[in-house]
Amino acid sequence: MGGIARENNFRALTIGGMSEHAHVLLSLNPAIAVSDAVKYIKAGSSPWMTNITHRDFKWQEGYAAFSVSLSNLDSVRHYIDHHEEHHRKMDFATERKLLLEKHGIVLPARS
Repeated sequence: MGGIARENNFRALTIGGMSEHAHVLLSLNPAIAVSDAVKYIKAGSSPWMTNITHRDFKWQEGYAAFSVSLSNLDSVRHYIDHHEEHHRKMDFATERKLLLEKHGIVLPARS
């Protein structure tokens, strides 16, 4: 993912995650839309993941993206770098729900 970012003129500051999701802290060139950066990361990393896992890997549809102020950069980097530790206390579904609620995002109920 870091290499994909470099190839597309932005930087991956740190990358982490678990088996069902990834967190990537990016520094984007102002000329690159967030949606394009995510598209590059997902499209470029899928073949690599297929090769590593020996399964036809596909990312889920959609993503969540949040801007981070410089004053919070270190705390976000720490969170991503210690993500596995964090998930010993809270599962992904709970984390996702709380994170979205914290930022005022309400997802439609699934039927």
